[in-house]
Amino acid sequence: MEQEKKGLSVPIILLIIAIPLLLVVLAVIGILAAIAIPAYQDYTVRAKVMEGMARAERAKSAIAEFYARTGHLPANAAIAGFDSSASGNVQSVTWDPEATGEASVESMGDIVVTMSPKISPNNASYTFYVSLVSIENGLPIWECNIGNAPRLEANSDGTLPRRYTPISCRPDPAR
Repeated sequence: MEQEKKGLSVPIILLIIAIPLLLVVLAVIGILAAIAIPAYQDYTVRAKVMEGMARAERAKSAIAEFYARTGHLPANAAIAGFDSSASGNVQSVTWDPEATGEASVESMGDIVVTMSPKISPNNASYTFYVSLVSIENGLPIWECNIGNAPRLEANSDGTLPRRYTPISCRPDPAR
């Protein structure tokens, strides 16, 4: 008679080793995904907000050119000569010369940038402000955030959350 083998066979030993190893790999992948997916979503929203910042830059240039030609600020976006209509990820860009501290800054007017709801994961329409704080030597001085501007940090009223705010607009760029 043949002698029976005692102990576990090689495939069973490999299975005992492979299953816990596979579970560890899946756990690591799950942890990385839990961190990476929200970070990537924030990154994509910040990239879309930069489109709004580019539109605000064009509005700043148009207002500065209007001021250089006429010596006074324009009454609205059409007079200033910039496009305030929706395009891409931007719902509107408007010039509010009557603004006085809309973005918690004593200002001579605000460029109000409203982003399209499609940019955010929760379909919120975010707004941010670029304020004209002074005119020095004929040149407008702009600020998109001074101090702890509540409109840039809270989003209960539809304003841009801090995590989406461009670094140049944050009260503390070092974070």
